[in-house]
Amino acid sequence: MTAIEEAVEELESAPQLPPPGRGLKAITGGFAAAPLVVLFGLNMVDEFDRAAFGALIPEIRDRFGVSDSKILTLGAITAVFTLLASLPLGVLADRLNRVRLSIAAAVLWGVTSVLTGVVPSLFLLYLVRMGSGVGRIINEVVHPSLLADYYPRENQPRVFGVHRAANSIGNIGGPLAGIIAALIFWQAAFWILALPTVVFLVLAIVRLREPKRGESIDAALAAEAEADDESTPFAEARRQLFAVKTLRRLWLGAFFLGIGALQIGNILGIFFDRVYGVGPVGRGFVQLLFGAGNVVGLIIGARLAGRASDAGRLHRLAVITGLSFVQFAFGLVLLGAIRAELLAFFFAFLLSIGIGAYQPAYFALVGLVSPPKIRAQAYAWAILIYGCGGLTFILLIGAGDTDSATRLRWVVVILAAIVALAGSIGASAQRFVKRDAEQAANALATAAKLKAELAAGGADRTLLVCRGVDVAYDTVQILFGVDMEVKEGEIIALLGTNGAGKSTLLKAICGLVDPIGGAIFFDGRDITHADPVQAAKAGIVQVPGGKAVFPTLTVAEHFRAGTWLYANEDPADVQRRIDEVLDLFPRLRERWDQMAGNMSGGEQQQLALGMAFVAKPKLLIIDELSLGLAPTIVEQLLNIVRKIHASGCTIILVEQSVNVALTIAHRAYFMEKGEVRFSGPTEELLER
Repeated sequence: MTAIEEAVEELESAPQLPPPGRGLKAITGGFAAAPLVVLFGLNMVDEFDRAAFGALIPEIRDRFGVSDSKILTLGAITAVFTLLASLPLGVLADRLNRVRLSIAAAVLWGVTSVLTGVVPSLFLLYLVRMGSGVGRIINEVVHPSLLADYYPRENQPRVFGVHRAANSIGNIGGPLAGIIAALIFWQAAFWILALPTVVFLVLAIVRLREPKRGESIDAALAAEAEADDESTPFAEARRQLFAVKTLRRLWLGAFFLGIGALQIGNILGIFFDRVYGVGPVGRGFVQLLFGAGNVVGLIIGARLAGRASDAGRLHRLAVITGLSFVQFAFGLVLLGAIRAELLAFFFAFLLSIGIGAYQPAYFALVGLVSPPKIRAQAYAWAILIYGCGGLTFILLIGAGDTDSATRLRWVVVILAAIVALAGSIGASAQRFVKRDAEQAANALATAAKLKAELAAGGADRTLLVCRGVDVAYDTVQILFGVDMEVKEGEIIALLGTNGAGKSTLLKAICGLVDPIGGAIFFDGRDITHADPVQAAKAGIVQVPGGKAVFPTLTVAEHFRAGTWLYANEDPADVQRRIDEVLDLFPRLRERWDQMAGNMSGGEQQQLALGMAFVAKPKLLIIDELSLGLAPTIVEQLLNIVRKIHASGCTIILVEQSVNVALTIAHRAYFMEKGEVRFSGPTEELLER
């Protein structure tokens, strides 16, 4: 059965809408409906301004005396600017109170909507439209993040279907703006349509609470995880999100969708004005039809997505998203090709069904596969990439004018082909959904478990946890679902032949390579996608195998380099640590001004260990300590490792030799072909 046939079968078997009396309870799963109602209202009234601008764009064009291309470029540039602002706003939303951000957004778009009808110059119009867009884009980032935490996962497709319907219902602002413009003047439309914002602004202040991040997955775990107020650094959050394969596919599709859909409201206004000579009331009716199609699409999309979610077929959410893009593209083709005005109105309605149908599945899907602490940034990245597609749209229309009806038709058809490509890419994400959703849920549980262990203390406190770690170099996968735990104060031996994946696992722990799957927690914190600097600051220090020193630097220069993390500390404290290391390695004191390249292999290894120890590691990783050294030198180095361990440092020792590992470690992991084949006491490994 094809994906299309499966989607049709689900639509036919989908349950009917519940009776009005219990509709909201069925949608929210019995949870409080107030957050959905308030966010629905805020999402609706912010569309009044956008719909009014789309309906009245010819009047605004004539007021400032510019061409079609220039007024469309204004819309595109201001839209892209606000979309580019989505990422910093997403970062703020993952750090600040999201309810307060939503309230601030309502104030911003309300004020700038009023100013749209006042500004006397095109430059000021740019500024005002940018401010209005920023206010609206906050909703696109913050509202989904809030709803994903307010309501359980199985109800989210229906919740998002209702919430996104507000965008479509908000298109009633189009015909209202046309009527107001015809009865009074076009500026008054923006002033009058800004008034309903005040009502929902008051409700937001009174009725909304800030939920815990991840509350819908497990409220208790979310509360425990949020007890740690440390936010995820931006670079780490970016690596973490881009490692989610589902998101990568959806975002690539979003880029192509942005080319075809970002300016669709404005394109329809220009299209019906230029091709059919439709006036402001008629263009407002087009906006109303567009919104009505969105509502129909949302109902269809919510049913399909809800059915898939209820059945546990989460991968279907990606298929629904992609097929909705294709339906939108089909409507665009018909709109560009048809010559009858009445049918053009119908096809404007038809194409908007696809714009509505993808949203319940898409927003629920992003919430499912995104880590709760950085979920707002996941939505923000999608908007940003969508905006980059909008920049490409500017290039498409910037090469010439669109004052010709024929050219407008060709633009619409070309955009349809691009959107169809977006649909095929979005649907291809289906094979990654199940695992990505499981990883997002498991990350919260693992973090809470480790925090509980840290709070309890004791000898069994887990310092490092690797769960299902996958690593690949380009298209070649090296690690396959590696699990490992290291208790605080342990010495662990990591064994295996060349090519087993030992060094790759260490690089993943230290942030030198970015895992494509799984999770790594250190000292209660998720470091799966931390970069090397963040890993080092957390207390993970590695002595690499082979050449771990710089041949042309002296011993003194090595120690200065080894204390780079503590450049802002008291120099006396740093020097005290260096003196402690030199007491542990007296040979290095004798070689203080000698270049490392002139030292023996054993002395170079001592220098490498000394540099690592002076950095105050919580976890010291030593890769191939015995490589190329005589047995007597190896024994001396092992004694030094024991002294480092006695100071309270946890150690992972990577070795090919089981005999060397047995002399120092009581527990071992053995790797082969990128998988852990054994974990347990080293004596048992020797017996095998």
